[in-house]
Amino acid sequence: MEQYEALERALALIERPGGWTQKAFCRQRLGAQSVFTADEPGFWDTAANAYCALGAIGVACGGNEDLQEACTATLDALALDDFGGDVEEVNDGAGAVAEGAAFDHVRVIFRQAIRETKAAAAAGTAVALPAIGPVAERHAQAALARIAGG
Repeated sequence: MEQYEALERALALIERPGGWTQKAFCRQRLGAQSVFTADEPGFWDTAANAYCALGAIGVACGGNEDLQEACTATLDALALDDFGGDVEEVNDGAGAVAEGAAFDHVRVIFRQAIRETKAAAAAGTAVALPAIGPVAERHAQAALARIAGG
């Protein structure tokens, strides 16, 4: 699976009515009531029907940790560049992100990541990430190289 495909799947999960949540990786909701909340990454219960940005990535990547890491690195780089926090902070309405605008910001980040990763896949190149610091850049590029088999 290409990175942009995982990002598209994750975006589709959170854009479903009631499919997005904050301050938890996933939840099962029955109406307005939250039946359970998963606060630990890697716990993607099949009964969940609402996901934060990172929870949706976890589900969309289907256990492929390298792909999940690359998607998260891309989203974090774009979130830092556009909103001054990582994607989890933007999702949860932390810092400068007003909680009411968080969902719209998350969708903007996902759409930009999809465009950039789709273009990179078509060109056969690595995703050009915004300046996120040398350690994070190396980490993200290494994950992308593992996915590409390089």
